[in-house]
Amino acid sequence: MLNGTFPTARSLVDRLRAAQGVIRLADKHGAKALNGACERALAFGFSDYKTVKGLLKNGVSGLNEAFDFEPSGEAYQGRSRFSPTHH
Repeated sequence: MLNGTFPTARSLVDRLRAAQGVIRLADKHGAKALNGACERALAFGFSDYKTVKGLLKNGVSGLNEAFDFEPSGEAYQGRSRFSPTHH
């Protein structure tokens, strides 16, 4: 006998629909952009529709594309509220 758990029929249908949704994103964004977004999502451990769609919406596709982030506050400039101060 096999030990372990097996997905339910409902779980399999949900996964199938999610996969079909990801594939349909190619209609709007193109196969190249979709492949790049999937590659990037998988590189960060994500494989869900919402993540791939978000990457495409924000124009991020592929591993070589850098994020365009601004420094986010004092903590990244050496002046965090938890750093020791000398009065």
